[in-house]
Amino acid sequence: MTAEKKSESGFEQDLEKLEAIVEALEEGGLPLEKALKQFETGIELTRKCEQALRQAEQKIEMLVRNMDGEMAAQPFDEGEASSTDTGVKTKKKPAKRSTPVEESRDAAQASSYGDEEDCEDDDLDALF
Repeated sequence: MTAEKKSESGFEQDLEKLEAIVEALEEGGLPLEKALKQFETGIELTRKCEQALRQAEQKIEMLVRNMDGEMAAQPFDEGEASSTDTGVKTKKKPAKRSTPVEESRDAAQASSYGDEEDCEDDDLDALF
């Protein structure tokens, strides 16, 4: 097994252990001494998992290429990532802005009263 495979399986195993500890502590049936020991173990596992995630993030930063195809460090932004992302960011095109002429035309269309044919004679009599 390579070191990378060992660290991946180690991370997964540590995460599973941590989840089991959290579940046991949330249930609350443990004696105080055992709960404290589990809590201590959970903190150690949390630190190990966080370190593994930081290392993975650094590796991602090193592998991202810039627009010229050269390797360039790109910080990982959790807000832009989702489960379907490939990890490579692309620039989004800015939204098309309407011109003042288009805006005034749209406003005129929105504020028009409609066709005069739609008005009934009864409506006109009520106005006068």
